[in-house]
Amino acid sequence: MGRLFWKFFAAFWVGLATVAAAVTAGVWLAQWFNLIPASHAEVSRLNFFMDTTRYLVEKGDIAALKGIDLARSEGAYPLPYVIDASGKDLLGRQINSAVWADVEAAPDHIDLSLARHSLGLKQRVVMPGGAVVTMFVPATTLHGGMGRSHDDSPPPLWIPVAATVLISTLFGGFLAWYVSQPIRTLRWALRRLAAGQLDTRVEAKMGRRRDELAELGADFDRMAQRMQLLVSAQQRLLHDVSHELRSPLARIQAAVGIARQQPERVTAMQERVERESIRLDALVGELLTLARLETEATSAASGPIDVIELLAEVCDDARFEAQATNRDLLFSFSGEYSIQGRGDLLYRAFENIVRNAVKFTHESTLVKVDARSSPLGLVVTVSDHGPGVPQEFHAQMFEPFKRVGDAGVEGFGLGLTIAKRAIESHGGRIEAQAAEGGGLTIRITLGV
Repeated sequence: MGRLFWKFFAAFWVGLATVAAAVTAGVWLAQWFNLIPASHAEVSRLNFFMDTTRYLVEKGDIAALKGIDLARSEGAYPLPYVIDASGKDLLGRQINSAVWADVEAAPDHIDLSLARHSLGLKQRVVMPGGAVVTMFVPATTLHGGMGRSHDDSPPPLWIPVAATVLISTLFGGFLAWYVSQPIRTLRWALRRLAAGQLDTRVEAKMGRRRDELAELGADFDRMAQRMQLLVSAQQRLLHDVSHELRSPLARIQAAVGIARQQPERVTAMQERVERESIRLDALVGELLTLARLETEATSAASGPIDVIELLAEVCDDARFEAQATNRDLLFSFSGEYSIQGRGDLLYRAFENIVRNAVKFTHESTLVKVDARSSPLGLVVTVSDHGPGVPQEFHAQMFEPFKRVGDAGVEGFGLGLTIAKRAIESHGGRIEAQAAEGGGLTIRITLGV
């Protein structure tokens, strides 16, 4: 058990023991000093017996009083003592020394609620002929058999104290374990996660808990899953980057080797090295852009952007390139839409998507770019008439170095990945779907 368990245990134990001790001491003292108030039914029964006894004594009908006493059922309240001047009970009952001491010490009372806090209830009654007798109800009778007599000793205090300590210890230990157990589980999981075991999960170990600690366990699982996905993506990206860099470097090394072996081809090999260097420079630039987007360093808004105007500029440049290869582009829009963000990143995202569509659409076909704004946001669709992409590859298109189209087209497979990260950094979404009549449609939403 850790220190947190013992802290919880001590806190729970002290609290429970204090409350239990206070309640136990209160009940013990109330019983010992006769502080528990009489019930209404109890007072009514005692009043009835007192009134009946007084009435018969005043009439001098002791025989009837004895008959009532004999008819009393076991466990019911007995009739009051009726004590004459010589100290004898007229009903023939023995009066022990403790009761007699209470008779001598008790004051005369009429109100039972007051008598309950004394040594007993005592009243003087005048019989026919002028004889004065004393009616007396002992304290034990007033307290329903649970009170004390004059010579009783208090019950042993160690019994309620021992019971309080035992119950508080057991219950406090259970509460401390119940609270600290999920914390120990989370500590174990964090240690495994720090050791690189990213498949660690704790929600199943929380049992049937439905409290904040269980929610914390679920949050930990989501964090661990996200970390596992990010680390796996980074590992795949590192592998793909290594592969992409190896090819141009290998060609550069080959060109240098050929130039050394065949001096007459030095000029051609220089051109080859230059092309591969340009290719490497472009790849490094793409990777740097992707790295900035992955770290969310560009997520902060830097200024207002007229998205429709920015998209029109991208389409003008793409139309020029398309017409040079016997293709065309049509841009249509409605409304206006502006946001706060990085214009260069949005330009790069739209440029990658539109130029990708121009690159893959068939000759003599048209790429359609449509932008529709509303009070809710902006929706942009880019549709081409190319070979299209199978449905199962639509999500993979936006992963780094994934090329599912024509393998003969130049590129690194990072354009759509950069576009996706840039759009998402501005609170948008991007998805691919099959275009009507063949081809591919990229749908971009901002603010929707």
